[in-house]
Amino acid sequence: MLKPTHKRRATTLSKTFLTAGLLGGAALSTLGAGSAQAAWDLHEPLGYICRIAPTMGGAACEKAPAPGATTPTPVARPGGGLYPEDKLLTLLDWGGLAPDDSIAFTKQPLSWELDIDFATDISAVSSGFLDYKLEITDPDWYFDAAALSTLLSPIQPLPLGDFEVTKSIYSDPGFSNLLLKLTNDEVPPPAGTLVANGFIGGKTIYVRDTWDIPAGSNITMDAIQNNYTQVDHVPGPLPLLGAGAAFGFSRRIRSRIKGARLV
Repeated sequence: MLKPTHKRRATTLSKTFLTAGLLGGAALSTLGAGSAQAAWDLHEPLGYICRIAPTMGGAACEKAPAPGATTPTPVARPGGGLYPEDKLLTLLDWGGLAPDDSIAFTKQPLSWELDIDFATDISAVSSGFLDYKLEITDPDWYFDAAALSTLLSPIQPLPLGDFEVTKSIYSDPGFSNLLLKLTNDEVPPPAGTLVANGFIGGKTIYVRDTWDIPAGSNITMDAIQNNYTQVDHVPGPLPLLGAGAAFGFSRRIRSRIKGARLV
């Protein structure tokens, strides 16, 4: 059977998120009739997952305008919660992804996360991109902040090499009006998770993630993660210190178990 990745995370976030209205749960439910053919599988924590050309079953990722390119229901899945079912993810295009690489869109306790997980950790020479659209369907809520996290493999050979992961957020489908650009390209001691963050606005954003590990680099990369927060008003400018406090991620404790069940 297909063996997806499961993660355990140790995450520390500011109480700022509690006032941003992102703390809430949602009960589990299942997709309706015919869901076996859906383009997204259920995923825990609450959300959806698809895989690039899965070798054995599972939901295959689809690009727009295919109907399956959009998550089958706004995340979180139906079932209630404080702020349920108000996000839609549409996959627009990608390159450099390999069979069984996964794209997951899940509700975390205090944010929403899009996770690009490489089935086999990538190294030199590797590059690629993912374009997607993310919408808030609730008329009263707006995007507030975004963070880019790059998770390097647990053990990095020496000497450490070059790499770059970039997240660019636009307000238009032509990817021309840039709202925010975040970059990870420096390895911390010890190698682990790198985080860059900043503020955004609006109800619909277009995101382009790119990654590049050039020839000669010894870096190996496990996953790329995007986190988003929202507020119940049009967000205004906030000091950079606030962004750093909001996305105070600690180093992730990750257990890569390529298990034997689909979620």
